[in-house]
Amino acid sequence: MRSSGRPGRIARTGVLVAALISGLAVVPGTAAAAQSPNSTSRYSIKWLTTDSRSPNEAVTTGDARVGAWRDAEDKHHIGKSYFTFDLTPFPGTQLFTAWIRTPERSANDCTKPRATELWVVEPSDAITWANQPREVVRVAGPTRRTSA
Repeated sequence: MRSSGRPGRIARTGVLVAALISGLAVVPGTAAAAQSPNSTSRYSIKWLTTDSRSPNEAVTTGDARVGAWRDAEDKHHIGKSYFTFDLTPFPGTQLFTAWIRTPERSANDCTKPRATELWVVEPSDAITWANQPREVVRVAGPTRRTSA
């Protein structure tokens, strides 16, 4: 996730991803046999937060911080959080749609628009602010779903 220097957010660690899984099977020499799509919910199996003020450390406790904030000593921080999801139970499956739900626990200024970004990144071991994984693709969003 990137920060644009705008007010930050703190997201809970219980991120929910509901993935719509394809049920399409193709048999050579025949028409594709379409099945109803399936869906499933996955929780992150690992997460960490990086902080610009502690460039060589990763935080794995407390809240997953995203964006900019000031601490009790009025020092400016920028945080990025990384979540890992285990998709190995779905080999050869095509993912059509995914949702990530991150309840906001606090914001610097609720009147300003949010600038949170979601990125797919290359897998990486020791992630820190100084050793960030390569961003592969920015995911469209955020959007707000409302119930009727």
